[in-house]
Amino acid sequence: MRRRRSPVLRTCGRARPPEHGAGHGRAAAGVWVGDGPVNPLDLLSNHTYSMTLIGSVVVGAVAGALGVFTYVRRESLIADVVAHASLPGALGAFIVAGLLGLDGRSLPVILLGASLSGVLAVGLTRAIVSISPLSPDVSMAVSLSLFFGAGMMGLDAIASRGVAHSAGLSGLLLGNAATLTVLDVATLCVVGCLVLVVLSLLLKEFTLLSFDPQGARLAGLPVRALSVCLLGSIVVATVIGVKTVGLVLMVSLVVAPAAIARQFARSVRSMVMLAGALGAAVSGLGVYVSIGVWQLPTGPVIVVILSLLALVSVVVKR
Repeated sequence: MRRRRSPVLRTCGRARPPEHGAGHGRAAAGVWVGDGPVNPLDLLSNHTYSMTLIGSVVVGAVAGALGVFTYVRRESLIADVVAHASLPGALGAFIVAGLLGLDGRSLPVILLGASLSGVLAVGLTRAIVSISPLSPDVSMAVSLSLFFGAGMMGLDAIASRGVAHSAGLSGLLLGNAATLTVLDVATLCVVGCLVLVVLSLLLKEFTLLSFDPQGARLAGLPVRALSVCLLGSIVVATVIGVKTVGLVLMVSLVVAPAAIARQFARSVRSMVMLAGALGAAVSGLGVYVSIGVWQLPTGPVIVVILSLLALVSVVVKR
């Protein structure tokens, strides 16, 4: 009897990674999808799929957990500002790293530049609100447009001038999860764990600060330091997925799990835990669907599943 061929094709013991920027997170070369869904256990033996799965699950857990505080503070749009504003920072970090002889496309470099740019965008938004009659929503729109426009100009300039090793930078817009390397996944795990540890240690303080800032001040808490810490955690939780989901869709991964968890959770703690679990689970499901069932972009699949679940949860709890 002939043995059935495994649906996972290997090249020298590991799947060949896709070209940078190709497919916006589609299944990598070396993963073969036959006439039906692929057995998840077969896919787990594939290097590219494993990296995509681990990275996406970590991003989903961190974004979902921290997204609760953008939701309860009614600042969900701030995640959109941070995500779009991260583009010029990531490009700037790429250029500086290239001048220093480093790999500008590595995730640690991208996260550093994107985080700095996101913090600057939030700072500009708050400055506009404090010195002008513009509403917070309008101020966020101004900051988002300014930073994202600058980022698109920079992206075009880099592409037109043929800067060395710039292939794949356009993948930051919609993500390209299939290009995650071992270094990228290790970076996501370390950064994600640090953010979750900070969240677990300061959960009570963050909760009081979000619902009653004046009460937190009267209780003797360092409100300014806590605000900076919470803002920094939200920024990192948002930019952490630029290479996995993409900055255009990242806001959905931050907001949707919190919106779903709000329909069922009775406390902020349970809301954080449920949102983090939902983000991780749906990200894992989205990776499998995009690679093992249909060859589709990973980021959009994750976002579509989350959005559908959010709509269903709202209808069910009406």
